[in-house]
Amino acid sequence: MSAQKDAEINLGNLPSDVVRKIIAVEFDSIHDMKLITPRWNSLAQDHLIRRPVIERVNCVWRIGEKFTIGFAIPPEHKKYLGIQNVPNAIDRSKMPDSENFCEFKIDTIQLMREEGNDIDFLRKVFDRCSSVKLLKITMHIFVGGLYIKPIKRVTGHLKIDELHLSGLYCAEENQEIINFVKDNTVRLLSLFIFKIEFVKESDNFFIEALHFVSKIKFYGGWDNVRKMAITEPLVDVVDNNQVVTGNYCVKEAALTVFTCAYNARNERDLDFNIKVSFHEYSVLNLYNLPEDVIRKIIAIGINSIDDVKLITPRWNLLAQELLENRIRCPKIKRLNYAFYPGQLLGIAIVLPSTYRKYFGMLNKRRTKNSANFWTHFEDSEDSFVLNVETDKLLRGEESEFDYLRRVVDRSSSVELLSIEMTNSIGGMYIMPIKLVTGPLKIDELRLTGQCLNCVADEIVDFVQYYTVRLLSLSIFEIKFVKESEQFFIKIVSVVSVIKFVDLVPFETNEEKTNVRAVWNEAKDWLNETGKVTAKLEKGPLDGYYNAKMCITVERKTDT
Repeated sequence: MSAQKDAEINLGNLPSDVVRKIIAVEFDSIHDMKLITPRWNSLAQDHLIRRPVIERVNCVWRIGEKFTIGFAIPPEHKKYLGIQNVPNAIDRSKMPDSENFCEFKIDTIQLMREEGNDIDFLRKVFDRCSSVKLLKITMHIFVGGLYIKPIKRVTGHLKIDELHLSGLYCAEENQEIINFVKDNTVRLLSLFIFKIEFVKESDNFFIEALHFVSKIKFYGGWDNVRKMAITEPLVDVVDNNQVVTGNYCVKEAALTVFTCAYNARNERDLDFNIKVSFHEYSVLNLYNLPEDVIRKIIAIGINSIDDVKLITPRWNLLAQELLENRIRCPKIKRLNYAFYPGQLLGIAIVLPSTYRKYFGMLNKRRTKNSANFWTHFEDSEDSFVLNVETDKLLRGEESEFDYLRRVVDRSSSVELLSIEMTNSIGGMYIMPIKLVTGPLKIDELRLTGQCLNCVADEIVDFVQYYTVRLLSLSIFEIKFVKESEQFFIKIVSVVSVIKFVDLVPFETNEEKTNVRAVWNEAKDWLNETGKVTAKLEKGPLDGYYNAKMCITVERKTDT
């Protein structure tokens, strides 16, 4: 019995304490361990939350030198982070903070290529931390922001409390800085700049950055800084260039300017320090609109939904939500499939003209069709007509089907879906059409063909899948009515209204004298079932070509 119990022990039922120890020891495989079971995933997430915090990371580049990186880490975490025996370590034994700080050098080419043992080591260190309190990146003025992107990739999406960048010479690095603070949830951004032009040219940068950080500090270290303090105070420079006080998003900005002794070796003793605080409550813009307002904007401007999705991830999510919740999406007026002799499929889509951009029809090529049936579609500005080889429908490889799927995915329903088939085709393509059109609600499904009685089961499945309200069957052979009693019983349980439309040419039908009698007989039989109400209509019918008669069948409701 004991042996049987031992055999039942596996990764899925190990005690939680054992799982925690395994995760701690094999941290490098933590992402794989999260996939074992939901419990392993939960314990792995708990472990990640409890990871140590790095107090400070210093990154320094200077031309002609290797990249230097230093970590301020409590001694008890050095083994866990794997920095006891750091390759290319710098001797800091004589420094006062040697116990808590370690430095090593990396080849800058390795960093740019993001490869090599040193880069793998860096990634491992950052992966084992929960956050960094201060990340300082110091660059030579001629290097600029060249290395911001590689460092961002090494740190991943690690939370950073304060990001301090020194050596910024121009505004070319701004977008990389924005990406950094956004992806790493930076709270405070400090910029040490060498030219006042950086401030003048960075108005849009400050506006955008303040959407992601709560405060920005920038320090000035340019030439003749003391002279500027007298003749052209920095606040006036900023104000006149509408960088801070002249912009809507920082109307509540708090500016602090002070003068002290300038010391190039100590960044804390600079001539100017401007603090810009962003008060979210005083600003309303696209980034922080309430979700209900965003939903209404998307619904009203649905034609521009592709552009809207690019504003922010939140806008993209709400736009996707609208597309998935199709109730608010526009309808397709009509979708026609017609199969011609010679393996050709004709597709016509009729859409509201006001939604042409939304459905991607503005620059869409319309294939002209010589068939008389499509003439009225070609003349309509709301229609799009194309011809496709039917074999490609079966294989699902035609690019036009991708367009059709996109149209369908952006619709709430189809008012009328019409499928016309020749005698030789029958119901062969009903299932492929179902796959192309997807699970879309259809108000009316109209099927025309000479072999509909052969595909009764496929029709039942089709109307169930699409929640069809009205099913119209346009038939060319009287025998369909004669042989469809069982079909009536099946179909009436899944659709509320059925129309059987007679398209039999009277002048060529051998049984033309008995047509009305056959249809009356079918109507009477349907009424006798007690489950439906059947009515016979005569004469021309709207929306049908050469229709002579129609039986309308409605399901009886329980009273």
